[in-house]
Amino acid sequence: MTELVVHFLHTNDIHSRIDQMPLIAHKVKQLRRQWEARGEPVITLDLGDHMDRMHPLTEGTEGEVNVEILKALGVDLITIGNNEGLTFTKDQLNRLYRQVPFSIVVSNLFDAETGQPPAWARPYVLRQIRGVRLGFIGVTAAFQAFYRLLGWDVTSPTEAVAHWVQQFFREVDHWVVLSHIGIHEDVRLAEVLPSGSLIFGAHTHNLFPEGEWLGDCLLAEAGRYGEHLGHVEVRYDVRTRRVLRMKAEILELKPDVPADPETQAVIQRYRKQAAKVLSQPTAWIDQPLEIRYDAESDLGNLLADSLRRVTGAEIGLVNSGQLLDHIPSGLLSKGMLHQICPSPINPCRARLKGETLLRSLEQSLMKEFQERTVIGFGFRGKVLGNLSSSGLRVQYDPTAPPGQKVRQVWVGDAPLDPQRWYTVGMIDMFTFGVGYPELKNGLDFTFYLPEFLRDILEKDLQVSAYVAAARRRDWEALA
Repeated sequence: MTELVVHFLHTNDIHSRIDQMPLIAHKVKQLRRQWEARGEPVITLDLGDHMDRMHPLTEGTEGEVNVEILKALGVDLITIGNNEGLTFTKDQLNRLYRQVPFSIVVSNLFDAETGQPPAWARPYVLRQIRGVRLGFIGVTAAFQAFYRLLGWDVTSPTEAVAHWVQQFFREVDHWVVLSHIGIHEDVRLAEVLPSGSLIFGAHTHNLFPEGEWLGDCLLAEAGRYGEHLGHVEVRYDVRTRRVLRMKAEILELKPDVPADPETQAVIQRYRKQAAKVLSQPTAWIDQPLEIRYDAESDLGNLLADSLRRVTGAEIGLVNSGQLLDHIPSGLLSKGMLHQICPSPINPCRARLKGETLLRSLEQSLMKEFQERTVIGFGFRGKVLGNLSSSGLRVQYDPTAPPGQKVRQVWVGDAPLDPQRWYTVGMIDMFTFGVGYPELKNGLDFTFYLPEFLRDILEKDLQVSAYVAAARRRDWEALA
């Protein structure tokens, strides 16, 4: 019996932790040389969310640095995550992925106008190694409501996988899925894949030291932020073209691992380019704008005002933790604004009932909410913070028990009616029940893409009347 050993090296959810990439690249290149010298092929994969616009290099180069890093790594195939698909426009992705040396496989994303896959992607990839026929499929999380606003249709990952498996069941010996849909959806993928298939997972940041078996399918995932490199060794019987064994492991990347000089050079080159872009001035600030996480503040009010204006709503609401620092007086650059508001979060408009608003305002006065740590869902801050508001006036008793502090609320000049439905400009994070969970209980959600919070804030910072109005105080503590 003649065996073929193929090594898969995989990364996922790097989220622009760019300083890890020279360590990863060194390890990948070292292992590739070692295994290929033994006649054992190596296939390197990235499972999406490599880019994250919270990082100034990604923001300042519109993701170009990430693509060049993947080139330097020698990656063979990638799929995209929501941080690529939903935080970059169609034109930006067309520029980024034009004429790259690796394959981008996305099986469930289509141009909404043409119904065709993106020009830069393929719905499947077929490769043959010493007679063993491998089929690669890529799927990304199906955030349909968001993708439609950017001109894409995204379909069911499970249905996409089932379709291509059926289409090529005679031409493929072993299926390999690049998945950016999360562990719960990966379980469903395993149900439509042939026995012995291999799934590389992402999105939910799971770390599986020896992989996870989903029935007869192996799921491999390497955590997040480039802290680990995943490795799966697959042994095939060349004569029968069947899998003999699959073994997964996680390779830890310690700080003392040597760094790849080619990747370091890429980062250094783009660091200068990003710095030039982000140094551009965007507004002149006459007086400092403060942010607080336990009380009303200038900058929180301005962002709430911005959300109310851009959505045309009666009320604006946002958690103050979206803003990471004060804005000092003087010239404000794009880079400073990015540091203060790095989250790739979008505005949203919804209808919310008065009683829902009241419960959320009560929660906003609790330290438990103000100091709550939030991870994921686009949030790139540290703590949740209180609710900054626009269009509301609130009287509250700070000495009352939690949940009983709010005494009176006005919307404009009228008392808030618990039974009335109000239009509210807020953030997409709230629609997932994150932070202030009551705010997901709305109707008629409308999302605004591709604008981020910092984009709408930037426009309003250039209007002196808007900045002056944000210095008001609408929350009155009763003596």
